[in-house]
Amino acid sequence: MNIIRRILVGVAALLAGLFIVIFILENRQLVALTLFGQSTAMLPLATFLVLSFLAGLLVGPLLSSIGLARLRMRLRNTRREMSACQRQLAQQLSQDK
Repeated sequence: MNIIRRILVGVAALLAGLFIVIFILENRQLVALTLFGQSTAMLPLATFLVLSFLAGLLVGPLLSSIGLARLRMRLRNTRREMSACQRQLAQQLSQDK
């Protein structure tokens, strides 16, 4: 089962690489981007698209880690509250005996 998974991952990686090469070869026209009045050098369209994709690969995990940190903080606070409630319950039960 593990070998089949490795083979499928390898085939998927090869197909992704093939699609990237085809994409780059198909998008070789030169373009210049303008942002806030500043123009970039004339580069192939695929260069800008691949760079923006790579930037997204970096920014995405950073943003998701912020959300994950918030969830961990909420979990820690909830566990503390639950622990305090359990102690209070134990005190109540010991007093009722």
